[in-house]
Amino acid sequence: MTQLLIYLVIGGLSLAGIRYRKTRSVEAWFEKQNTDQLRGMCALLIIAHHIATQKFADGFFHQLGYISVISGYLLVGYFFLISGYGLEYGETYAAKHKKHSLLRRVVTICIPYITISLLYWIYGQYMAEQIAFFDIVASTLEGDPIVKYSWYSAAIIIVYVFFEISKMNSSRKCNLYVMTLLLVGYIMFGVFRNYSVYWYNAVLIVLVGILVARYKEQIYCWIKHYDKTSVIVSLIALGAGTVLQIKYGNSVGEVAKVLIQQVTLIAAVYLMMMVDYFFSLNSIFLKWVAAFSYEIYLTHGFVMSVVKHFLAVDTAGIAYAGTVIAITILLSFAEHLLNKKVIRALNRLILAQ
Repeated sequence: MTQLLIYLVIGGLSLAGIRYRKTRSVEAWFEKQNTDQLRGMCALLIIAHHIATQKFADGFFHQLGYISVISGYLLVGYFFLISGYGLEYGETYAAKHKKHSLLRRVVTICIPYITISLLYWIYGQYMAEQIAFFDIVASTLEGDPIVKYSWYSAAIIIVYVFFEISKMNSSRKCNLYVMTLLLVGYIMFGVFRNYSVYWYNAVLIVLVGILVARYKEQIYCWIKHYDKTSVIVSLIALGAGTVLQIKYGNSVGEVAKVLIQQVTLIAAVYLMMMVDYFFSLNSIFLKWVAAFSYEIYLTHGFVMSVVKHFLAVDTAGIAYAGTVIAITILLSFAEHLLNKKVIRALNRLILAQ
């Protein structure tokens, strides 16, 4: 029941002000207002996903907990899609912002990470647990970050570095073959080091984002002709893939398991792209949340731990879920105000060099 209520609340807040596009254009597809709000919605749904991984509700809504657990990598897939799109779009259309682009991107990722790390350090002091900066770095390199659910920060920085390496050719454009090989190498490294599968099971979607930005008009033209058919096929693939993962995820071979996961991921990401194609989002709440969605992603694990420690509530109950979501949003917003000032100051210093 808790998961259903979370989805209803997030859905209601997200869909407020939504408009069906009677007229569509390639320019409006992937417009920042829509992608930002979809990213914000995914950040909120990821909180629901991690709440579900702790304990399932009983009864009729038990299966909804399984769906919430499956949804995690699908939601992160949209983050990777937008990252890939933004990298390629910025390279093609935002030439004036190219100076020290990698360094500025790393700063944008690292400052919020440092902020949340400080909160973990303070909490560790209160709990008489000594957490040093080296411990935080080492835990991330080992694939089990002290900052809960923060693996995406390390993964996206690696993607940024790979993108810069892929541009080391005469045309200064991203070489898709090089980018693909680097990402496959990253996946193989994660498998070899026994990193949890979430480190790499959605990362190849970065390539989809790059392709959409590079061939946007051609892809849009294809979608325009097959929009309804492709949505139906994707819904079937998403539904079938979800059911197969829930019912048979641990009983099929490894190759079949990976194939099912990736087909489900592609279907989910494509459907989110089609939401952007069919609808214009105009939620006041999502516009606000979108600005600090990254902080929400980094902070909710910390809030979950603190709430669980100080409040004797059922982690599958609505009291726990509501408290976690409310505190996460407020704390993330406060962090964002601080992070924004620090990032702006550092970017001014970088551009001055």
